[in-house]
Amino acid sequence: MYRSLVPPKKQGLSGLEVNGQLIREGKNLRLQRVFISTPRKAQIGIYPDKVTVGHDGWEEETFTFDRNQGYGFDDVHVEVVRYM
Repeated sequence: MYRSLVPPKKQGLSGLEVNGQLIREGKNLRLQRVFISTPRKAQIGIYPDKVTVGHDGWEEETFTFDRNQGYGFDDVHVEVVRYM
């Protein structure tokens, strides 16, 4: 069972918006996904198996956690660092 965190959090004057999705496991709630929207409407999705970066609802890049990767556009720079 999934549940959204409502309402999204805005970080002061920066316009950064953060939201998340919870999953119920037995009696416990666990943060399953994190969504970030920037003032220029770039969107970052952080999932258990990947990170997505997009704009206006379009997914432009997808990164898995199997290697070090970086990507930047508009007001976003994402670094995925593999630890093992």
